[in-house]
Amino acid sequence: MSKFFITEYELVPGGTAYIVGDDARHIKKSLRVKKDDIIKVCDGKGNDYSARVEKLENDAVLVEVAERIDQNGEPKLKVNLFMAVTKGEGFEYAIQKCVEAGAASIQPLITEHTVISIAETKLDKRVERWNKISESAAKQSGRSAIPLVSYPLTMAEALKKPKGAEPSIICYVKEGTLGLKQLLTENPGADTLNVFIGPEGGFSPAEWEIAKRAGLQSVSLGKRILKAETAGFFVTLAAMYEYGELGVKD
Repeated sequence: MSKFFITEYELVPGGTAYIVGDDARHIKKSLRVKKDDIIKVCDGKGNDYSARVEKLENDAVLVEVAERIDQNGEPKLKVNLFMAVTKGEGFEYAIQKCVEAGAASIQPLITEHTVISIAETKLDKRVERWNKISESAAKQSGRSAIPLVSYPLTMAEALKKPKGAEPSIICYVKEGTLGLKQLLTENPGADTLNVFIGPEGGFSPAEWEIAKRAGLQSVSLGKRILKAETAGFFVTLAAMYEYGELGVKD
């Protein structure tokens, strides 16, 4: 059953809502859905519902929300990624793959070694594009929530966001004592993991020091050096595997 996000309305069983834009056109032209057909809708916050098609209009589809569906595509583990912005299309690729892997949120970082600058006048459009990529990846992968991609922060600003009780790590290429698997196995009951990923040149020693003082654990990702664009996906997938999120559907 196809799933469609409806984020403009509060979805309530018995209520109605409109599906508009590309999704509405896809429903009518590609799927050839008819009146009274049942589709799945989602509020983008983790809640799925079955819905009956009431009316097919020119640029919209009116549906009546039926019942909430308990089973959804959201992992129990919330992986919040703090990723340095990279140049070209690499950061967009990273957003797409991290959302597919199950990341809960993405916080872009501006670090000492960040080689890209975003003009203030273009920032709103860039963040809007990042969130559209997140939404598209969430749809493709059957997610029930759309991970938020926030406005970029400096390292010092971002370090204020994680809470003390949550495992928070910084992936540092020079770390030689604590590996990712060890960190994950030592925190079996965690429901949230905060992960800081550096740019092409990695975090600077000064950034690593302030991260350690803020309570982050410095973690190695193994013997091989990963590209900045793939490190977030690598950590998210490893965490999902370790916490049993890659098994069969419940």
